[in-house]
Amino acid sequence: LLAAARLVVSDLPAMSNWIGILSLWAGAWLIYRICHRFGHAAAGIAAGLLYASFPLLWLSLGFEVPLYLLLVLLGFDLVFSGRPVLAALPLAAATLTRADGVVPAGVLFLYAVFGYRRKAEGQQPTARGPFLSAARFAAVDLLALAPVLGWRTFYFGSPVPVTLAAKS
Repeated sequence: LLAAARLVVSDLPAMSNWIGILSLWAGAWLIYRICHRFGHAAAGIAAGLLYASFPLLWLSLGFEVPLYLLLVLLGFDLVFSGRPVLAALPLAAATLTRADGVVPAGVLFLYAVFGYRRKAEGQQPTARGPFLSAARFAAVDLLALAPVLGWRTFYFGSPVPVTLAAKS
């Protein structure tokens, strides 16, 4: 994002902060949407406001954390709105933003396998339905990750960032 922004603006730290600010506010809105979808609009307003005003998130402006959280929340919102396959795209982007993005992707994969039902559409769940949805979710996620992981392996010799090994 910053490389593309460099073509338009010269102040990359300010652009990084703006990406973080917009990500925080969009994340707060997604929290509200998720809560509203489950019939808890008032809780969604409170949770969104708490999220948007959390001081440690504001201290992380300019880093990848606000964008990462936005991508994860978008993935959850898409799953809960009945579009689990589409949710794989922001979750793949979250995994590329931070390697621990595999955790929420894994959680939603398990949700697709064991918990996903189309009650809102009035359809009866079938034995094959959740597994087919989970397989499509996994396929889209892996296909979205494959070019970047392939390039990392070719260029660096490993798909795992060196920073991850240094942290462990």
